[in-house]
Amino acid sequence: MKTKSFFTIIIILTFFSCKLFETEYDEFTLKKQNYTGNELRIDGYYYREFESDCQSLKIYFLYRNGIILRGGNPCIDEIGIRENEFSNGEWSKYVEEDEISWGVFVIENDTIKFERYNPPSGPGYLHSLVREGPIINDTTFRIIRLYWFKDGEKIITETDDLYHFKKFAPKPDSTNNFIN
Repeated sequence: MKTKSFFTIIIILTFFSCKLFETEYDEFTLKKQNYTGNELRIDGYYYREFESDCQSLKIYFLYRNGIILRGGNPCIDEIGIRENEFSNGEWSKYVEEDEISWGVFVIENDTIKFERYNPPSGPGYLHSLVREGPIINDTTFRIIRLYWFKDGEKIITETDDLYHFKKFAPKPDSTNNFIN
């Protein structure tokens, strides 16, 4: 009898824990739209340097369909390896089930805005984060502001991240399961 009760409790807990840990998502505030302009080049990727465990790059790909794809944060001395992963399709396999790698971007006047899900600080909830800033020329933009919404209130953080363009082909495919 004890074994039967134990297994019944385990089954009930398993069912409820699956429900408890389903991920909830914020709705994106930016709407996906095709990029038809020429304010920024899209035949490569944008990167910024930053210090982490090593001198690193933060990489983003922009696509004509309004999708932005995070290219990760490789160490500068390993960029050749990462670019090979972009070219041979390995990166696409890696981000296939990774919703935080995908987002949308829009360009309004001389400003770029892009929105992605922020890495979760705990299970069950992903909030979206918008980055925005001025376009300096067709190969450079600066992100000066981050914002998100919490309980209906807009939370703004200032930053200063300068992104540069690198011509690169072939880019990973922009097809994904998260943004239609």
